Amino acid sequence: MLNELILLSEGIYLNINENDRYASPVEHRDLRYAHEIIQRYPAHTLHRSQPILKKLQTVKSHWEVEALQHCIAITGKAFKRVLEFVKPGVMEYEVEAEV
Repeated sequence: MLNELILLSEGIYLNINENDRYASPVEHRDLRYAHEIIQRYPAHTLHRSQPILKKLQTVKSHWEVEALQHCIAITGKAFKRVLEFVKPGVMEYEVEAEV
C-alpha cells in the first residue's frame, strides 16, 4: 500500500534528526529508512518534515494542554501505585497487572 501511495505522490517528506548536538557512531533508524526510500524512489522530490513538525510542536491548544495534564496525572497515580506494590520477589507481569 505504501508503494502505491508513494507512486501517486509528487514528493516524499522524510523525518531525519536535525539536532546539531546529536552525534552517534551508529546510523539512526530514520536515516536508514531515508536511504532506503531514496534508493527505491529516486525520481521523487524529497522534502524535510522538520519545518512542519516544528510548527506543530511549538503551539498547543487549550484542549491539548488539558489532555496532557490529564495524562500526566494518570501516569503519576500509576507510578505511585507501582512504588507501593513493588518489592523483592514481585515479577514484572504482576506489576503490569497491578497497573
